[in-house]
Amino acid sequence: MMAFDGDPYCRRDADSGVADLLTSVAALHGLCWSRGVDTVALTVPPNRFSEALEGGAPDYAARWTQTNAALEAWAEGQIAVGQWSEEHGPEGRKAPAADVIKGHGWAGRLLCCIDTAALLPYSEASPYWEADGLHMTAAGYEAFAEGLAPHLLKHVRT
Repeated sequence: MMAFDGDPYCRRDADSGVADLLTSVAALHGLCWSRGVDTVALTVPPNRFSEALEGGAPDYAARWTQTNAALEAWAEGQIAVGQWSEEHGPEGRKAPAADVIKGHGWAGRLLCCIDTAALLPYSEASPYWEADGLHMTAAGYEAFAEGLAPHLLKHVRT
């Protein structure tokens, strides 16, 4: 599942928008973890508005950078402990690492965080981006998946 909510970029209070997005992403991961499903975090993909292009949106680009930094920091914390943080855990509880390892409590975990801009950089001339400069084309999603696959294969359990 690749989740993205453009709402943080539309809010006057950008900090609140980033916090809301992070809370929603954490909740989606937590739902998977509670069912024993490992997850991978993805940064918000680049787009015409996140790039420093002529006619771009500097406020949007700054919030895009802020959002991705927050996602990466959250992911780094989750990977370090292999569980929910106190801030984002259900009912504010934190499962002990031993419980995670033994399969009691949170069975799933965050495997890694992947920088989507490194997988598929934005370029107006690229056939991978729609004319709106925001969405990937079918070829773009295919190229994105091909770039993502090697990262995911590192974590496949045999």
